[in-house]
Amino acid sequence: IYEYFLNKFAKNVAQDDGVFFTPKSLVKMIVNVLEPAHGVLLDPACGSGGMFVQTGDFVNHAGMIANNTMTFYGQEKVEYNAKLCLMNMAVHGLPGVNKAKEIGNANYLWVSYFYSYLNEHGRAGFVMASSATDSQGKDKDIREKLIQTGHVDVMMSVGNNFFYTKSLPCSLWFLDKGKPEHLLDTVLFIDARNYYTVVDRTQNEWSDWQLKNLNAIVWLYRGEVDKYKVLLAEYHAELADDRPFAEIQAALEQNVQAKREEAKAAVEAAPRKERKATQEKFDKELEVLNEKLTVAKEAVWLTEKFGEGVYQDIPGLCKVASRDTILNEKGASLTPGAYVGVAPVED
Repeated sequence: IYEYFLNKFAKNVAQDDGVFFTPKSLVKMIVNVLEPAHGVLLDPACGSGGMFVQTGDFVNHAGMIANNTMTFYGQEKVEYNAKLCLMNMAVHGLPGVNKAKEIGNANYLWVSYFYSYLNEHGRAGFVMASSATDSQGKDKDIREKLIQTGHVDVMMSVGNNFFYTKSLPCSLWFLDKGKPEHLLDTVLFIDARNYYTVVDRTQNEWSDWQLKNLNAIVWLYRGEVDKYKVLLAEYHAELADDRPFAEIQAALEQNVQAKREEAKAAVEAAPRKERKATQEKFDKELEVLNEKLTVAKEAVWLTEKFGEGVYQDIPGLCKVASRDTILNEKGASLTPGAYVGVAPVED
């Protein structure tokens, strides 16, 4: 019934904005020549899903069950057509449905799309929903194969409120087909959900120094100690001080406190009409001091963990895990929190 009405009314939009429906007979011919029996079928302009339905019919007629032997992936630019496709597949018993009776998303099409375009030395980085790092079913099968390649490089969890229109957390995926031999068996996990700068009530971000610090963890994991040393030199140059960073931080904290007390006394002693100008003068001086203090704190954050440039696993922040651990102990999860654990709580 569905195909009958689609055939009757599809012609009304057959030439709308470059969108057209491939006739059923042509799709059937393509499927018959391809003879799909198992594996993955991708239709990158899937329309209303005719390719999927015809493939399902072909596999079923061959005495197999399409849902057990085939995985269907599709993408479609017209939202209306995408909905038709899902309905068409549902009518024919083909959409992937999880335990909550939700139709699967295209997260792993996106992951596979990036991976497939990498050359032998290529790297990829992209944002994904947090749920994709340990989703089950067919997603897990694809994730296992991806982990087995050794090309998963770094996985990073990001906290809430980084997007302008969504408050949900996410994860950053980094793939690298050119990983050196000694890193092929490992993945670096970074949980940065609690490391950020608050912009306002609904927006968080990483400051330039925080970006450099997270980058430094990756450098050390890759053995690029020289880049780490350069960053330490940048910190010293920015602070115009060669003392240990903890000493610089302590001195700046004292300076900020002294400046606040000086400002309070100066404002109280100033004539009423000059108090506002006096306060503004000290506010500017305090702003400069606080900016330096923030830089010093970031330098301390980094060097307390990695000293002069030696990578180590830090509870609650970063962990290097082997493929065996990921696949056999953690169920192929790529969720950083499952590996880094929780940072010790200070008294």
